[in-house]
Amino acid sequence: MRRTVSLYFIRHGQALHNVAAEKYGEYAYFDPIYTDANLTEMGIKQSVDLQFCLKKNNPDIVFSSSLRRCLQTLDHALVDYNKEIMVDDRLAERLGQHPCNKRSPRNLLNNIINRKLNLNNVINENNWLSKRETDDEMIERALDWYYDILKYLENNKNIKNVAVFSHYDFLTTVLSKGLPISSALNGRPFNNAEIRKIILYL
Repeated sequence: MRRTVSLYFIRHGQALHNVAAEKYGEYAYFDPIYTDANLTEMGIKQSVDLQFCLKKNNPDIVFSSSLRRCLQTLDHALVDYNKEIMVDDRLAERLGQHPCNKRSPRNLLNNIINRKLNLNNVINENNWLSKRETDDEMIERALDWYYDILKYLENNKNIKNVAVFSHYDFLTTVLSKGLPISSALNGRPFNNAEIRKIILYL
């Protein structure tokens, strides 16, 4: 008999580089001051506002980008979640050029939030490219993650709800033309702290 699993894709709350880009334009994304940017006060509030939806749907497992703003978002959104967070470089924002998408060193990730982090899918080197990652390259890593998740769900039949914390460009690109679940995009990009649900039939 087929079972259903709900995937909740969540974009991080507002971060410092988002505010700077609104104020100064695209140039702000190239400013090293925003390397692995923190959430703003508004971003923290947005993350707290996710609590109601996530409590109601109670994720059995949580996956997150390894960038600081996603880890901070889930920390405020999932106050009652006490299992391991599956941190994964494959869920990071588009790589290359923009310092805001250059994550903190792997050995410092446990200092960002006081949670149990599973770092098996975080490489030792920094996730950085000298050139801008293409759509195809981003989709390739997204598919690699997605098929790993399908295998995991097949082997863990008690899982019903999965939360995935990621980023604007990643979610917008891979859900529109990358993963075989594109209906979640509905022709719109993701807002800060927006959550969208996809049902998988396994």
